[in-house]
Amino acid sequence: MSRGSQMRITAIHIQHYKSLADVQIELSPVTVLVGPNGSGKSNVVDALRFLREAIVHGLDHAISERGGIDISRQYSPTRPYTISMDIKFEYSSLVADQVYPGHYAFKVSGSGGNHHVESEEATWINEDGHFDENRDDWVIDSVSENSLKRGKSGTVTLLSDSSSVPQKKFEVPSDQLAIGSISHFRKFGGDIVYASLASMRFASIYPNILRAPSRPDTDKQLKEDCVNWASVLKAMRQRKAGVKMLARINELMKQVMPALEHVTVKQIGGYIVPQFLVKDTPNEKAHFFDPVQLSDGTLRLFGIFLSLYQLPRPDFLALEEPELTIHPGLVNLLAEAFQEVSGRTQLLITTHSPYLLDHFDPSQIKVVTMQDGETKVSGIRRSQVKTVKEKLMMLSEVMALDGLRPD
Repeated sequence: MSRGSQMRITAIHIQHYKSLADVQIELSPVTVLVGPNGSGKSNVVDALRFLREAIVHGLDHAISERGGIDISRQYSPTRPYTISMDIKFEYSSLVADQVYPGHYAFKVSGSGGNHHVESEEATWINEDGHFDENRDDWVIDSVSENSLKRGKSGTVTLLSDSSSVPQKKFEVPSDQLAIGSISHFRKFGGDIVYASLASMRFASIYPNILRAPSRPDTDKQLKEDCVNWASVLKAMRQRKAGVKMLARINELMKQVMPALEHVTVKQIGGYIVPQFLVKDTPNEKAHFFDPVQLSDGTLRLFGIFLSLYQLPRPDFLALEEPELTIHPGLVNLLAEAFQEVSGRTQLLITTHSPYLLDHFDPSQIKVVTMQDGETKVSGIRRSQVKTVKEKLMMLSEVMALDGLRPD
């Protein structure tokens, strides 16, 4: 069975990861995290990044990238905490208007240079179907409920309520996640869980990286630091759908650079460099700008738009402080793009910008605070929401005058 489904994370529950002692968040198509510096907004994003890295590259990689298990988990002078993550998500069926729930959770503990998986579990719905050419649509032959259960011993049990799928058991090393044992998992339909969580993407955009010439890259999706943005641009220009997305990016960028005609890619030796074609007046000959000739804000804005409109599109994208280096008057452009793509890409955004908040419903905004060394995440206090709903003040004014308060 082939799937082109869309995934959306509905809720996350994170315990003892860095400053996140016990955080539960329900996610919308767009979720905005707002709070002071040091409150733990980035730790929420990094928890999801940790999950993806552990699934795609292995638990060893995810932990070592963060300096070891003792640094990754919540600090305690008296006891070693166990990192726990529980992710609920949903994904579309082969047929229209049908959505299935999914769930994945694990616990990891250890100390020093050692770590081990305490437990791991997953539940998902699997479809078997075929494409009917006469109906020009998919036909579902069967639907089954499936689960993965793993204990401290490392024995993983795969179960299905389908009589045609036998129970399976296999062993996994104590320092590895079973979801990464894709040869066993995929044959059981577990690629739905793997693909859904592995599809999460993150964007940390720095103008100095965008200015540097880059080598050709075969990865058609943007890397987190956008180091391969020239290759992604080149690949998009070769596809009809990509050209359409680039036209939309160009339309947004023209509000920043009115003279911009389009963006292309130039080969310089073994490197490829984006080129911004600019025509200041109708009678003037068009000329190219290199990225080094553009301001930090202009480059970063383009990088954000490329992250949002890239193909293949990400199901989930986390952006931290997108307003950095960007003029407050252009925040409405960011909000317009966020709202536009949220129907196809779920967004998690951290911000300090009161101007950005005015473009979202209060229900989409989560207040992040630090209390006694622990990160807390909640909705906006109901009295402040009421003030905004009754149009007595805008969210930006509430934030500027009193600060957004947790409920």
